[in-house]
Amino acid sequence: MKSISADGVPSAAPLRDAQQRPAATTAELRERIAGRLVDHGRDAYRHDPNEDPSYFLRLKTREGVREIWGKDIERAVTKSVTQPQIGDEVVLQRMGRDAVTVKRQERDAEGQPRTKDVETYRNRWVIEKLSFFEARVAAAQIVRNEQVAAREAVREHPELAGTYLNLRAAELASKALRDPEDRRRFVAQVRRALADDIERGEPLQPVRLRERAATKDRSALIRE
Repeated sequence: MKSISADGVPSAAPLRDAQQRPAATTAELRERIAGRLVDHGRDAYRHDPNEDPSYFLRLKTREGVREIWGKDIERAVTKSVTQPQIGDEVVLQRMGRDAVTVKRQERDAEGQPRTKDVETYRNRWVIEKLSFFEARVAAAQIVRNEQVAAREAVREHPELAGTYLNLRAAELASKALRDPEDRRRFVAQVRRALADDIERGEPLQPVRLRERAATKDRSALIRE
């Protein structure tokens, strides 16, 4: 069974490894692992009673059983939209990482135990059923398609209302640019970024209350 190192760096060995590794690439930070959910829960890191508490998730993948550790996985499981259960086909998506300060136990020159603050990184995760990501891929394709009218897209996928409001805001903001090609590129970049976030499983753009109050009809804000 393969095991992926925990984040939060609770022990000296993972800390040394993290310090020696080159900076993570975008692909590594966006790692996606698909498989059948076998087990998950709290335990000492790598089930070693001498290690600090962490959280693990065990998946049966095409390459075999993999065990992934990370404190943020517990939040990801709790906040999951689809609430996957043991036996479900799921995708665990690493969304990036945040700089954190963790406590590490060590001994000083006199051999006395002391706690030291260590600067490291903690991975951010999303876990959802496979069907969730399949739906997100389809939604992202709609957003990327400039030929699909905003009103039509929102009528078929109401969850994209906030996304198209943000896209409409980008179109309005682009009018400050003199060059039509610059305006086109700016809107295209925003469109790609919104679609990429959707496909990765990021939370969908919300429709804020003040945006609702600014119009009697939501479709008026997202019309062509």
